[in-house]
Amino acid sequence: MEKERTALWRLKKRVRSHRRAFAAAAAAALAFSLAAGCIWQRAGTGQEGVDGRDAQDSEKVRTEQGERGKESGAPGDGARDLLAGGSAGRLTYQVRQRAERYAADDGADIFQLRLSWPVLSGTSEGIERINLFFEEWAQGKLEEYEEDAESTRQSALEVYRESRDAGWAGPWGEEYQVGSVGACRDYVSVLLDSYLYEGGAHSMPYREDYAFRISDGERMELEDMTERSKREWRVLLRDRFLQKIGEGRASDYYVDAEEILRTAQLEESGYYFTDTGIVFYLPPYTVAPYSTGYVEVEIPFEEARIK
Repeated sequence: MEKERTALWRLKKRVRSHRRAFAAAAAAALAFSLAAGCIWQRAGTGQEGVDGRDAQDSEKVRTEQGERGKESGAPGDGARDLLAGGSAGRLTYQVRQRAERYAADDGADIFQLRLSWPVLSGTSEGIERINLFFEEWAQGKLEEYEEDAESTRQSALEVYRESRDAGWAGPWGEEYQVGSVGACRDYVSVLLDSYLYEGGAHSMPYREDYAFRISDGERMELEDMTERSKREWRVLLRDRFLQKIGEGRASDYYVDAEEILRTAQLEESGYYFTDTGIVFYLPPYTVAPYSTGYVEVEIPFEEARIK
């Protein structure tokens, strides 16, 4: 178990140290509409890409640079005006993708990369600031890949050089997907799912989540959006996660899972909005093995006390 947790820590460090720039760009023709109130849309899982074609074909994404397909559900000017207030109308977004393949000196593919992030429709200051945040997020990832000598891309190259004569099991790869976009009142949450493959039996999952105030684009913390304090969230989440474990199969969790929860800073857990509440999650290897996946509990919006 300690070995698994160490592996997770190393994964997080490596994911955050990505460098290299993605050369090809494509605006995916994926539009999602969110109705008024507290609303949510789970994005695609990577099975659809540009114009609905198979997004697993990285070469296809690279050659469709900047091409847009038909937009379904795109808001008119009226919907954009409603978005300016952040609490009514339809919140619509597209998914932008940038991808690149990396090769060794002999031309062998060693790493395949893809970034996806949401682009919200609208012209209000808040919407534009949120979109700018994700543009800078993507650029930051690219710069990390370019500058970091310890990036996963560089690790793949080193392993390739050491193992190509014995048989290269690559290429390695990583993909960021837009997992979900949810809105409640004047807030929007974005969940980004990442999958890192290093030639093993399965990929390693990783998540990044962000919350914003729609009206001005400011980043939000959990306590900023709710009338609960950090201490209240810690107590509530500990109870719900303990309940989750107590109702599950013992084999799905570590034997010391309950002990871990009693000392964990659960108010700092990752979270995202659904149409009914806020889902909080613990990554694999936190209180459970990889096979269990993310351990999640949902707190209804009413109980969360959204401001």
